[in-house]
Amino acid sequence: MSNNKRKTLDFYFSSTQKKHNSSHEQSNDADNQNVVLQSFDSQPSRVIDNEPVKISLINTHENISNENQQNVQYEEEINNETTGDTIDISRSCENPPAQPKLISYPKNHENRSFMSKWYEGRPWLEYSIEKNSTYCYYCRHFGAPTSSSNKKPQTDAFINNGFKNWKKALDKSKGFDQHLKSLGHILATSNYTLYQQRKQSQSNVINMIDKGRIEQIRRNRLRLIKIASALLLCSRQAIGIRGHDERESSSNKGNFIEILKWASSTDPIVKSIFEDITGNSTYLSPIIQNELIKIMADQVRRQITEKIKGKMFALLADESRDSGGNEQLSIVIRVVVPTNDNKDIIQEYFIGLIRLHEFDAQSLSKMIADYLIKYGIELQSCIAQCYDGASVMSGKCAGVQTILRQSHMPQGIYIHCHAHRLNLVIVDVSKVIKYINEFYQIISKVHSYFISSSVTNEYYQQAQEKLALATSSKLKTWSDIRWDSRWSSVNAIMLNYESIVVALNDLIEEGDHRCIDARGILSAIQEPLFIVTMVILNKLFGSIKVLSDQLKSESLDYAESQFLILSVIDQLQNERNDTSFKSIYSAVLDFANKHGIDMNRKSKHRRSNTIPTRFKDAFITSTMGHRKEFLTEADYYENIYFPLIDAILVEMRDRFSPSNLAVLSSVSSMSPQSKSFLNYDQLLPLASHINCDQNHLFNELQVLQPMLQNKKLSNVNELYHEMIPLQEAFSNMMLMIKAAMTIPVSSCTLRIKQVNRPATYDEIQASPAMKSLPPEVTNEETEMIRNVIANIPIIPDDY
Repeated sequence: MSNNKRKTLDFYFSSTQKKHNSSHEQSNDADNQNVVLQSFDSQPSRVIDNEPVKISLINTHENISNENQQNVQYEEEINNETTGDTIDISRSCENPPAQPKLISYPKNHENRSFMSKWYEGRPWLEYSIEKNSTYCYYCRHFGAPTSSSNKKPQTDAFINNGFKNWKKALDKSKGFDQHLKSLGHILATSNYTLYQQRKQSQSNVINMIDKGRIEQIRRNRLRLIKIASALLLCSRQAIGIRGHDERESSSNKGNFIEILKWASSTDPIVKSIFEDITGNSTYLSPIIQNELIKIMADQVRRQITEKIKGKMFALLADESRDSGGNEQLSIVIRVVVPTNDNKDIIQEYFIGLIRLHEFDAQSLSKMIADYLIKYGIELQSCIAQCYDGASVMSGKCAGVQTILRQSHMPQGIYIHCHAHRLNLVIVDVSKVIKYINEFYQIISKVHSYFISSSVTNEYYQQAQEKLALATSSKLKTWSDIRWDSRWSSVNAIMLNYESIVVALNDLIEEGDHRCIDARGILSAIQEPLFIVTMVILNKLFGSIKVLSDQLKSESLDYAESQFLILSVIDQLQNERNDTSFKSIYSAVLDFANKHGIDMNRKSKHRRSNTIPTRFKDAFITSTMGHRKEFLTEADYYENIYFPLIDAILVEMRDRFSPSNLAVLSSVSSMSPQSKSFLNYDQLLPLASHINCDQNHLFNELQVLQPMLQNKKLSNVNELYHEMIPLQEAFSNMMLMIKAAMTIPVSSCTLRIKQVNRPATYDEIQASPAMKSLPPEVTNEETEMIRNVIANIPIIPDDY
């Protein structure tokens, strides 16, 4: 037997059969007693009472020609053995029964011959002209073997040399009817019927094996969907995935495992994850967890890429440090995406975090460009870049914004983050008024003193309970990089001032090592200058806090931000008068009387600081180098209130002036609140920047301006909604509006705090992407998970 013949499953079953036959010899009568009808629904061959039953070779590889030829070749050899080299009848199960219909058939010595009408009702019957004999098609190809030691098929005439006793052919106890009633023929007929059914449904042995494998893969996919759903939940909720101890004996294996175990009590699919899956395919290992998170994050990024394809977008990037001390760069894409309900059309999509190892402009530019190209984002469509004011990012000659604009984003103008600008305003104010910096330090010291120690914090809470104040009122820290923390920290001191004083006095009375710091802090916060400064900053920073909150909104467009900034500047300018100061000083006196503070107490002497040249005309100053004394209302008026307002006004006007960038001035003209609203000359820089057809834009403006005269619009967003029904007629104007909405104001939305540093940086990149999904993406998360799982090659359990 050649080696090629051993490649088929059929030969495997047949060869196995022959091995069993050699050790189980029985007579033909015994074979007939043990023969039972065989079902193809279980296996191609099975053993009954330790006696193997042979299946005649069938073609199990109908679509594989080589193996098919091997099957036929092997079957031909057996047929040649049993039919005496007869070749004019069927040679394999692939050939139909040979039933030639002749005018006359050869006669035997009894002058009798075969008759063609005998074919009727006997589809198994076939006739050999060469041998002048009949054979059974079913028994030859689908019959059971004998168990004799010579391993030859059974000696029935319809299988071996043929039946040609025409006299007894129709005898009911002999001939055709006798063969029809034999157990061997009944078994062969059953096998033939099943073979035909499987042939019609393409359900052969290989298909049966594949069907089992496909079912196993389907079950594994269902389990993997449950696992991915649990991972998505942990990522969306920003909770830890793994536990410190995930051994079987652990009572808490972490959020991910515990969520699955909780779900297993009601979900049989989840239950099978822990009970039915073999040890090599549980899909619960940390490596698989990280891989699934990364795959889902990539799926989200692909959806985002499809949403922004062909649209103008703005690039936002900001650097931060995670709790592990690693520097990382957050990447966000800002784009206008219409929704079904025409709401929240300005979307900021978080793309991911880039781990930073090099911090020069060339390296940062390459990492940003490579990262966006990796996910198929078209860099040429970027019309604006928004970063902080660090020289490596904002440099005009060799900064990141310049390199990207020259290499990848020719239209990507640079926008200095407004929130960072506002923070610099507060920082620069402390350089003008020396005591402001000291005031900052006192605020920070109060917070750290009561928060860092559980003992001092207990005294503080007891003081709140003693005064019947809300114990939920917390002290706020003053942060140099959190621009919205200034007002919050000052306001917290004002609200909890009485509790702080009581707690400090109690600590002083204790007389231990904590009383030294308590005495110093108490003296500082009871100084009249501290009280005056606290009330003034609470008033002025309140307006700036509103501006800060608005600048962090992703729905805010550049034009609207400019008018918001101007309104805050106007409000501060209106506060610069005697009446406003008297109102504030009256509040100071009320606060001092309430808390028993002597406003006539002399403040310590403080040397005047040098004033920057840009503030020289902002307010009256005394001779430099002399020590200041704050005794009267006029002293606070001239040396604290006016200098503070003037410093804030000078800084805000200088840092938020768009006059140095024509495109941004043009964007401001897109706002309905602008005096130059839809002025053609003012809009030209923006139109040129986005390659808008200026002639068509002029014609559209001529028609549009009269249409909007009676419309009460407050911002560009409302203008966009007004124009949506007319977008086909005003295509260039819609392009201008989308550009104005796309240009960002702030990059502060990128600061994502890494509370728990994941094990791998791929997970760091993936987790924020999963928890920063926009609403329209999260609504499709189930479909997203199914798409992810559908693309994962899942190995069966028994692989």
